[in-house]
Amino acid sequence: MFMLGRFGKTILNCLFPIYCVECRREGTWWCRACRGTQKQSAHFFETPSPLNGLLAIWSYHSESPVGELIQQFKYNHSSAISELWAEILPAELPVAVASASVVPVPLYSRRERERGYNQAKIIGRFLAGKLQLPFIPDTLKRVRATRQQARLSRLEREENVRGAFISRPAPSEDVILVDDVFTTGATMGECAAALKANGARRVFGFVLAKGE
Repeated sequence: MFMLGRFGKTILNCLFPIYCVECRREGTWWCRACRGTQKQSAHFFETPSPLNGLLAIWSYHSESPVGELIQQFKYNHSSAISELWAEILPAELPVAVASASVVPVPLYSRRERERGYNQAKIIGRFLAGKLQLPFIPDTLKRVRATRQQARLSRLEREENVRGAFISRPAPSEDVILVDDVFTTGATMGECAAALKANGARRVFGFVLAKGE
């Protein structure tokens, strides 16, 4: 992803000022005062197989500050929010994954071209850097277009992504599979199944937020 220099950011902020999602203070997406001073950490959640568990920082509510930021990041071409994620992603996880590789959930090629970026790939790259783990973005491929999961029921989501992913040989026995939000787990479950069919022993999901 292209990163602006300090001068470029100054010009961009003058043309398109940003405001804290809570207090509306100018100059930041989510100021330190509003998000608190506590260290952001990932929490572990049990999940059905083939995932071996889920790691999530927040709970997801569409009208919460985190929900609004994720929606801006995902649908409104606000890739600059990635700098916020880079700042607050954890540097350690509550599971033993010292030899794991970080793999993002892929977008279909046409959708990634339309959006200009894959939000899971951006999060995954920063997370791998924080954890000092290999980032292997081309391990999974989405082989067909799917409808947006957010608009579907649980059963429709499962059918929508069934067989939609293929995997190269898993880069390590343990994989951290990265996306922005976990709701029913249909997408991550399909990705985990593809990874395990190609050599992964354990697959842990990592997301910014977990839906209720």
